[in-house]
Amino acid sequence: MSSGGSPKPKRKSVTQLPMRRGPLPDTAENRRSLARGVVLEIAASGAIRVRCSADAVGELDCDLLQTSGGPTLRLEPGASVLVFLPSGAEDRGVVIGRIGSDRRQEETPEALILEATTSMVLRCGESSITLRNDGKVLVKGKDVVSHAARLNRIRGGAVSIN
Repeated sequence: MSSGGSPKPKRKSVTQLPMRRGPLPDTAENRRSLARGVVLEIAASGAIRVRCSADAVGELDCDLLQTSGGPTLRLEPGASVLVFLPSGAEDRGVVIGRIGSDRRQEETPEALILEATTSMVLRCGESSITLRNDGKVLVKGKDVVSHAARLNRIRGGAVSIN
């Protein structure tokens, strides 16, 4: 018993596996479990159809390994991937990651529409822009600057300055 009179909780033993550094050993088992592949299609359900380069594998459906540490991996048909192969005929493979550099450039859309039913607020620090469903637009800030290279026009049923 500890000095407080209550028994110490028993610790559960945890088996810790040694961390492997460097490449995996070149064994038949390791060669069977990982393969390079090319994404063929991505189904609406999220299943990823991959053609693997490993012998006798061909095409298979895979899941995507989701990590919590970074951005979600975005794949498109034609992407080279590393696949953890299924152990049985009924299992699915797992796409572990993308092979090669990510050379995609973010495309700027022609139009961007954000929609809300009641109101929408864009806020940064002490400034905000609020759009309300009754048509009112509120612009708030310590200083509000309106700049136009040409004509800067203020229109309204009534215009109140100060």
